[in-house]
Amino acid sequence: MENKTFGKNYSNKYDLFYENKDYEKECDFLEELFRKYKLDPKSILDLGCGTGGHVLPLARRGYKMAGLDLSEHMLEIAQDKLKSESLEADLRQGNIIEYDFDQKYDSVISMFAVYSYVTQNEDLLSSFKCAKKHLKPGGAFIFDCWNGPAVYKHRPLQRHTKIVREDEEVFRLTNPILDIENHVVETNFEFLYLKNNELVGREKEQHMTRFFFPQGLRQLLNTAGFDQVYFCPFLKTDSKIDDDCWYLTTIAFNSESK
Repeated sequence: MENKTFGKNYSNKYDLFYENKDYEKECDFLEELFRKYKLDPKSILDLGCGTGGHVLPLARRGYKMAGLDLSEHMLEIAQDKLKSESLEADLRQGNIIEYDFDQKYDSVISMFAVYSYVTQNEDLLSSFKCAKKHLKPGGAFIFDCWNGPAVYKHRPLQRHTKIVREDEEVFRLTNPILDIENHVVETNFEFLYLKNNELVGREKEQHMTRFFFPQGLRQLLNTAGFDQVYFCPFLKTDSKIDDDCWYLTTIAFNSESK
């Protein structure tokens, strides 16, 4: 199953589609997890960093940031944002399945369901091993993904999103197809670009998004060398996961830590 995702046009509009996403609150959540598990990270590697939604606020808070993303276009946007604020981060283009920054970090994070784009177990295991390799002793690997029980209960829905900027309009039509056997959702996006009420462009993207179950995640993380694995709902550090939390947050420690 191939992901045909985040082309140049979508990358350019990405921040508009998610302009109401509260990245500061999500970084507060990360810091709550750091405190809960008695972590004091100075350096953080962000896998699937995109346009820098988490890299920038974390850099502002004083963390030494690095980031990896498959999309060159998104990284260019992130670099422009960093430059505009006189911030620095080591951003590199690459695949989270296999990468090498040739250094270790106090924490490795991956936000906004980046790992739901890894649909094959062998790729997931490879990525988990890479994350462990890049962690210093005592560090934590924190990521969120789609929660299987919630996907089964609530089911992905068709959605229409509209963005208006001066004389330009963008429509995103979302049509998800649930594949229960393979634990993935095939999400078909169609983008319509209008200027002065005239259609000037149209394109499609297909995103294959995997959902996970805690026990399966724990087994794969254990195999990769993470011997302590904890879960909580996204943005709720002291709650238990259930079939109403769409995003599941995982906190994993390697065998040299804790």
